[in-house]
Amino acid sequence: MLSLAELVTPQALPQWIDPETARRGEEYLRSGQVERTRVEADGPYSVEVRGWVRGSRTYRTHVSVTELTGALRRRAGGWPYEITPRCTCPVGWACKHAVATLLSAAQDQAPDAPGSWRRSLDVLVDDVEQAVTAPAVEQTPVALMITWTRPHHGYPVVRAHPRLAVRLSRRGRSGRWVKSGFTWRELVAVEHDPTTRYDPRHVQLLRELQVALQGTNPYWSPGSETLDLHTAAPALWPLLERAAAAGIPLLC
Repeated sequence: MLSLAELVTPQALPQWIDPETARRGEEYLRSGQVERTRVEADGPYSVEVRGWVRGSRTYRTHVSVTELTGALRRRAGGWPYEITPRCTCPVGWACKHAVATLLSAAQDQAPDAPGSWRRSLDVLVDDVEQAVTAPAVEQTPVALMITWTRPHHGYPVVRAHPRLAVRLSRRGRSGRWVKSGFTWRELVAVEHDPTTRYDPRHVQLLRELQVALQGTNPYWSPGSETLDLHTAAPALWPLLERAAAAGIPLLC
């Protein structure tokens, strides 16, 4: 497994995060804001790090680390890693919560880290207790909402023709469909969160849709709440049929 300690040294941190965010992430770690982390090897050259970090609420983080070799490493200027940090916080991308998660996971990965085995055991025991004693959580229905977007570019701003796009929606407490609290950029963290209140089958289908749309979509960015439908691959339509069959409604 990759050594996470190599990613959080004073020399390595500036390679993938700005100094102020790194400093705030270290403060979060020292103040005990990191509730727990999980590290999973995805082959010999990749690691997935997931964490739960307290801020104004508990945010879920997901940091993908891949070791680069050969031409990819040379193209990256010699830096040997590709790091993709995501978070459910408003920043959503390379944030202090992701830094705190990686710092905590690196500490726990060290074989002589004080208490690391105890923290791992505590997480395991907590998971078992939750599985045995926790009441069933009512799952929140989700939907796909078709909407219009008007991309713009250049300066002065030149607005393009309206385009069809799709965004995520969830059922609110009032019973109405709401747009807040469940977006495309949160799906990765939701997919790997064992405490999620969404149906895992629905989340998996939405992730497949996201991948199908992102790969061909020039208008998408990590902070975007919509995905463009005009450049969708043919595989989109069978996925939409599967989503409808699984109980994910299509709203207009």
